[in-house]
Amino acid sequence: MSIARNHNFQPDWAKPQNWPERRRAPGYPRRFVVPISIVLIVAVALAFWGFEKGPTWLVWIALAVFLVGHGVVYRLTLSRLRCPKCSKMVTLKGYPESGGFFKFHCRDCNIVWLTGVRVSDDVGD
Repeated sequence: MSIARNHNFQPDWAKPQNWPERRRAPGYPRRFVVPISIVLIVAVALAFWGFEKGPTWLVWIALAVFLVGHGVVYRLTLSRLRCPKCSKMVTLKGYPESGGFFKFHCRDCNIVWLTGVRVSDDVGD
């Protein structure tokens, strides 16, 4: 007994008219660069002050500000995006592969928001 197969069958998700639209997320790199720069400047200033004329514990505080600050900035900027079209919060489903870009898919609007922020190709040796 054989099963009849329709070779022309294509599921809805595979049809090009149902593929998500791709758009550039407005102002996304600036959302990341400004806060990360502020964290870096504060950490360097604390470390410099601690090394030069302040108490040495300021260097440890600078390291903590640097590490915690980067984690907070990542959590608040790189891991989520408010959809510019419907204002729904869209979260990152998985960290992009090496050389890949941060992208967010709003399923309500069926739009993939391209951020322009790329993961480094350098994986270290």
